[in-house]
Amino acid sequence: MKRILGIDTGDARVGVAISDELGMLAHPLETIVVAKTNPFDRIAALVADRSIEKVVVGMPRNMDGTSGPAAEKAHAFIAALREKVPCPVLPW
Repeated sequence: MKRILGIDTGDARVGVAISDELGMLAHPLETIVVAKTNPFDRIAALVADRSIEKVVVGMPRNMDGTSGPAAEKAHAFIAALREKVPCPVLPW
């Protein structure tokens, strides 16, 4: 079975987790340091190497549940990542 890649975006680091083969549990995979590695290229390589079916990007929320500047950055990240990977990229 194919796996799901989970992404936690950030300005300095991007966290990456991968699901088990059943898609039930996620396990930490790596932390991408943005100053050293292009996160879009690294995620695209992981998608190709690990037979990733879809990528899920965490959407930050304010304490009251509304979207703020961090969510806008996450949407921009998703748009850029969709141009690099052949699988669906979904906000979560």
